[in-house]
Amino acid sequence: MRREHTSIREYQSISYIQGTGTQYIDLGPESQSPNGFYSKLTIQYVNSSYTGRVIGSHNLYSPYGRNGLAITSNGVELSYGNVYPNYSTSKTPGMDYVLEVQTYIRNAFVKVNGAQVLTNTNNYGLLSSLNILVLQDQWRIANNYGCLQIIIKHIEFTNNNHQMDLHPYIRVADSKPGLLDLLNNQFYTNSGTGEFLYN
Repeated sequence: MRREHTSIREYQSISYIQGTGTQYIDLGPESQSPNGFYSKLTIQYVNSSYTGRVIGSHNLYSPYGRNGLAITSNGVELSYGNVYPNYSTSKTPGMDYVLEVQTYIRNAFVKVNGAQVLTNTNNYGLLSSLNILVLQDQWRIANNYGCLQIIIKHIEFTNNNHQMDLHPYIRVADSKPGLLDLLNNQFYTNSGTGEFLYN
């Protein structure tokens, strides 16, 4: 996890950050959510064929559950435990999509542009910290799982104990791109390899 306390004057707002396949962001221990979480993301697809996790976690120990939102070859997927219901939806590159995911116990759903497309009444909580653009951590990159290649414009996150309002920014001193949490004055940068593209 790479984050730092911030003063907003040290950062400059940008339109987006874009993953190229080896970058991800670890949201840290505050994002651990034994009872689930809610997140709302504004994204763009770079290529309609790219697949991977948008936001989620992987329990490294029993019950080994995977929780969160994934992009599949033809739409979206709600991962909870070891069950992966999916829904076919458009993935037009260059178009803004607002994706919402909730994994609270007995109340899990996914929405695409405001329309609820998936729901389920069971889930596992997040026993490890939440990641953006990869399900688990650097281990998955090293084993050729890769990170999702999309454009991120905005992310809201909340669990029972913590809220985040994440916007794309660069650190002025070195033009380092990342996501700035405007609620908690924390700057999150790449925990993978290479660097995010940005504009």
